[in-house]
Amino acid sequence: EAVGVRLVGDMVGVWVVGDTVGVNVVGETVGVWVVGAAVGALEVGDEVGVAVVGERVGVPVVGEAVGVRLVGDMVGTSVVGAAVGLGVVGDMVGVLVVGA
Repeated sequence: EAVGVRLVGDMVGVWVVGDTVGVNVVGETVGVWVVGAAVGALEVGDEVGVAVVGERVGVPVVGEAVGVRLVGDMVGTSVVGAAVGLGVVGDMVGVLVVGA
């Protein structure tokens, strides 16, 4: 599978071509989208349902099994199937992509 990572200041763009996983991080705005089969999501924050507002996190998910946890400025996202882990703490961004 093809994996591309681009770092520009606080801007981080990560995309994985295969099961098609796209992750966009711009400053403290986090957008995650996953293309797959079914949808299961858990979001804890100021808003629930596709968009969660804290430091502004939008997670539209069309994939297999998805868990999303939001705690203050900390964002944890794991996608099982396309196996993607994303953690964002302040301006620190860690992205782990496992398998297809």
